Amino acid sequence: MQPALPEPVTAARNDFESKVGSNDTAHYKFGRGAGTATPIWNEAITKPLTTGAAVFVPVRYDHPYPIATNLARNILFNINQLQWLVICPTLNHGYTASVITYYPDSSYSALSAFTGIIRQENWNGEFMASYKFEKGGKVRKLVSSSNPASRQSSASNNLLLLQVCYRSFGYNYMASDPETGYYWEMDLGCDNLYVSDFSDGNGGNTFADTYGPNWEGGGVGGFGGASSFTVVNGDNPIANVKDYIRCFDNIAGTKTYHVTICVDQPNPGVRDTWGVAGTSSSATGNPVSTGHTFLVLSETGFNGTITRNVGFYPKYLVSPTQPVSQGQLNNDAEHNYNISLTLSVTNSEFFQMLDFVNDANQPGYNYDLNSNNCTNFAINTLGAAGISIPARQGTWPGGKGFNPGDFGEDIRAMTLGPNMTRNTTFNDHPNLGNCY
Repeated sequence: MQPALPEPVTAARNDFESKVGSNDTAHYKFGRGAGTATPIWNEAITKPLTTGAAVFVPVRYDHPYPIATNLARNILFNINQLQWLVICPTLNHGYTASVITYYPDSSYSALSAFTGIIRQENWNGEFMASYKFEKGGKVRKLVSSSNPASRQSSASNNLLLLQVCYRSFGYNYMASDPETGYYWEMDLGCDNLYVSDFSDGNGGNTFADTYGPNWEGGGVGGFGGASSFTVVNGDNPIANVKDYIRCFDNIAGTKTYHVTICVDQPNPGVRDTWGVAGTSSSATGNPVSTGHTFLVLSETGFNGTITRNVGFYPKYLVSPTQPVSQGQLNNDAEHNYNISLTLSVTNSEFFQMLDFVNDANQPGYNYDLNSNNCTNFAINTLGAAGISIPARQGTWPGGKGFNPGDFGEDIRAMTLGPNMTRNTTFNDHPNLGNCY
């Protein structure tokens, strides 16, 4: 049972839902192809104003995505860390509601006052205002870069020295558009610098006083970002592959053999080639999750079951701009997954696959993000035994190829043969069996 909400939050929620609908149907329209977003009322915080308590409610997407701006180049932020529904009381005992998105700049620090742009929209995603917060507390109201008339000086005696315009942009790779992806840009406004602008703070800014994210007793903070889309090496490398798989016996007719393809999708159930904050092989602190595909190899006979987990990784960090590294096999017995396909195979097919796996640690056998990644490795391992699995390629910023997001959905949609079993529930898959 959820604890009762504080009175200011309850009052704000009741007013908001009376206007736009209940929490079950009130979805923010900003989604940009990334699914719906809803306010998380039990995580709301309040800020005292002269008219009462303003309520800041985190806005969370059911399908979050990375976002970047030209304020902080090469840094990706998680949209679920940037956006809040803000409900403010008015003098006539009513409320106003808007969605506030914080766009930190490259000098932002969680230990200091917010610097960057705050954009205000209504719940339908219609632009309301945009402000730039600078070091030293100065705040500038920005004008639209798409409307030349709005960029004209309202003070004709001021000399315009410089105009800087800001954009937000991102990539979404959705099931509805798996081939080309979904790229978007958004105008954050322009900063017009005049001679008269070069003065100390502007004091008494109502917008800054209300929506500035740092205040006594609480604040909106911690906009964690990452500098790249990165895939890291495995955490339990297989040093000697021959020793790792030597317990398997090639004895026809007395043993059964199975191979399971396990897929950890970046966003389970959709064809995203990458997503935000998953359990995959993304670098620590990186909001981008790339997913992972690996194999579980099993042999069962009169002496019990032998099981080995094998995944393929880069030995060193790779990214779309540096996609190639020496490859390295990893013991993935602890790795999570959300969909798998198990195949019953013959002893001949099983050992053809083992022969293929045995070569993957050789010097010069490279991991390539675009053409020989973890998903390629699983597909090619089965292919070495003449087994073909339907697979679709997808795209991501700076590259394309087979990937866990698409491959998981290919497995979900495929027609199963009599020797195949599909599973959409995670099961433990430890290594089993020893030989001497």
